[in-house]
Amino acid sequence: MTSLNNNLPMQLGAWLSLQFIAVLLLVSWFWPTTQTIWMQFDYQVFDALNGSLQWGRAWQWFWGLTNCRPFDGVVFVFFLLTVTLPNWVFAKEDINKVFILLAATSIAALMIRYGMKYFFEIKRNSPSIVVEHAIHLSDLLPNLAAKDKSHGSFPGDHATLTLVWWGIVILYTHKQMWRYVGTVLMVFILLPRLIGGAHWLTDDLVGGFFVALIAIAWVCHTPLRKLALWIGMPLLPQVWIKKFVTS
Repeated sequence: MTSLNNNLPMQLGAWLSLQFIAVLLLVSWFWPTTQTIWMQFDYQVFDALNGSLQWGRAWQWFWGLTNCRPFDGVVFVFFLLTVTLPNWVFAKEDINKVFILLAATSIAALMIRYGMKYFFEIKRNSPSIVVEHAIHLSDLLPNLAAKDKSHGSFPGDHATLTLVWWGIVILYTHKQMWRYVGTVLMVFILLPRLIGGAHWLTDDLVGGFFVALIAIAWVCHTPLRKLALWIGMPLLPQVWIKKFVTS
């Protein structure tokens, strides 16, 4: 568990390590030799996951429902509960700080994501558009409004925010069990878009991880953490502060 001490100096080792992994992932996606390997992997994983939609109507409905906006809302509420209910995922004395760091890291991640799309001019169609034999949830369940396609799938915004939440859990939870539970939930939350064809695996595994790792490195392992807490703590309602006592 990483300390939430406001006065903790810059954690250079963690900061460098996270950025090194992030850059390595992104370079491997752009470098022609490894990009070919990634693309082959993308197609294989998509064929396996999307092909599972032939398993039956119940299976189609399950992944159709989890690809709808209301399910995204359920996930958002769950994320919110994990950083507002003390001693569930995070210790009571840390809960307000974790809430602020999750919010700050999510904002940073979205800024990085849209900056990438603007400066790199990345335009990538999702597999449901590219692959001719793709099974479309929107055809199977036309009245459900399931998200199964995207004209700008890299990096995945849905995956980015999920990975940010997962990273915060890994860093700051005081319960080892939640590191395992959080990992399982992270994979489950990413699966609907992969099965439905709204994203390639590398949209999440490369793009999403790149953005999340950079955001976490800067917000949680540099003096920006202290700045985020200094700005954020006074903004929390005093009732909240009194209820969930912080250190």
